[in-house]
Amino acid sequence: MTTAQMDQLIQRTGRSLWRTGVAASLLAMVSLVAAAVLAVIVIDAVFGLNVYGLLALDGVLLGLIGVAAGSVIHRGRQNQAQRRRVAMTIEDRLDIPDNRLVNAVDLSTQTDAGVSRPLRELAIERGEAVAESVAPRSVVDKTPLLRAIKTTMTVALVALAFYSLNPAVFHAVLPRL
Repeated sequence: MTTAQMDQLIQRTGRSLWRTGVAASLLAMVSLVAAAVLAVIVIDAVFGLNVYGLLALDGVLLGLIGVAAGSVIHRGRQNQAQRRRVAMTIEDRLDIPDNRLVNAVDLSTQTDAGVSRPLRELAIERGEAVAESVAPRSVVDKTPLLRAIKTTMTVALVALAFYSLNPAVFHAVLPRL
């Protein structure tokens, strides 16, 4: 019994879910780091910190960058495709009520003597039928990615506005950091 359609759906959907999750996480971390850099610039401009204060702020920024990089790496590893989890996500997002795809994924990998061959073949046929009717892109929820894009754009616009209003602050503070 072939599972070509189902395997292709699971792989393509898993890749799409992974890319979307990692991109959203990366953009969120870029926004966070950029906002922190702006905050550091404002803090130094307002308080005129000494060398030790600047070193402390640099340490906080480097720590934040490290945490952000670790978070993106963790998110990338966490979202690596697992066949059963991807099948469950597909069924969840498309409101497939009877677990056809999950059952087909589970039974397609089992070769136990305890599994009824006709039941296994029926489950795989039903899973293949579902796989033929599903487009992988229709499963991916792009809301977190769009939210991360909006946040990144907002932070970039705030930074640009701040720079255009007071470029001397940037030119004075950035070399000190």
